[in-house]
Amino acid sequence: MSTASILVFPMHNQNWLFASENLFFQHVKNSRWRAQRNGLPQGSVLTLCVSTAEYAAPVWAASAHAKHVDVAINETARIVTGCLKPTPVNSLHPIIGVAPPSVRRAAATDAERTKQETDARHPLHQHEPAGRRLRSRKSFMARSHTLEGSIENNRVTRWTQQLTTREPPREEMVPGKHLPFAVWKFLNRLRTGVIRCKTNVLKWGMSEDDDVICSCGQLQDMSHLLVCPQLEEGCTHEDLILCNDNAIAAAVFWKDVV
Repeated sequence: MSTASILVFPMHNQNWLFASENLFFQHVKNSRWRAQRNGLPQGSVLTLCVSTAEYAAPVWAASAHAKHVDVAINETARIVTGCLKPTPVNSLHPIIGVAPPSVRRAAATDAERTKQETDARHPLHQHEPAGRRLRSRKSFMARSHTLEGSIENNRVTRWTQQLTTREPPREEMVPGKHLPFAVWKFLNRLRTGVIRCKTNVLKWGMSEDDDVICSCGQLQDMSHLLVCPQLEEGCTHEDLILCNDNAIAAAVFWKDVV
């Protein structure tokens, strides 16, 4: 077996594994068993996929093929949250409380570097890296740094630097996972602002006519779904984050309408 085959074959196996896991979760999510028994806990789904994706990550994190693992993790996030495909990836990770794959791999790499420098049992302890001859080479010693603080704090710091939202990221799932999946997924769609309202359906070319008027007589865009007169009480973005009664009532009302 050639060197190229040795490098590519494990990645092929990993992609196949992710595809099988996501297909299984997709079937469970849409099955009657999922509706009656609330299916697999979202945390179990994420733990299974994320732990698989990070196996030996400090070794292969700098590979050009590492980004292909991100696709499978992002698809898992869409399945768990119930969000639509046009939803930006950066909006999915705060909902599930898991940092982006690139952030987690970088933190895992720095954690391994810390072990290398502090643990005498580490195979690379007191190892002096050789000079780099090719710029394309990205050795572990050259691209890693010692952690300052815990790996959890390192992940959150890196994650915060990537986000453009006001809310700081937290490594825990947002409130509402106890709700029925139909309500949970619609609540998440309201949180991300990507939903099948009439203006979006027309924008995506999925509307048979140009009707963008809600049954209440107003323009039905994303902001209208939160303040529609048909709701008993209006809803704000803060309500959606907290998952209070107003947010749940809005999700329950709209889940069978749009």
